Amino acid sequence: ALKAIETVGQILIGGQNANVEATKIATEMEERREQREQETRKLLLETSKEQMRNAQETMKENAEAFKETINAMQSSASEREKSIRERDGRNAERTNRKGKGDDLCECGGKTVYEERIRRS
Repeated sequence: ALKAIETVGQILIGGQNANVEATKIATEMEERREQREQETRKLLLETSKEQMRNAQETMKENAEAFKETINAMQSSASEREKSIRERDGRNAERTNRKGKGDDLCECGGKTVYEERIRRS
């Protein structure tokens, strides 16, 4: 009978050890899962930050390109205005008129210069 009690005791102790071991394994697995989730969240956050930086950089580049385009358009308009004024001045000199394109045209009270700008 003592042998049987001893055997039952060993079985119980073995069962307790198995439970302790199973609990350890479950705890380790849970910790690993939480660690993987944290790493995944960290990677997602880093990716989002990188995408945000890329978007900001692209917006900055687009703004600079837009400014360059506007400057080129303004420069082109200034050159066109200058060219029209010079042409009007030459025309006024050729016909011995004063005002170099500032005289009124027959188009509703605008100057010759203004009308040429409107048409160009």
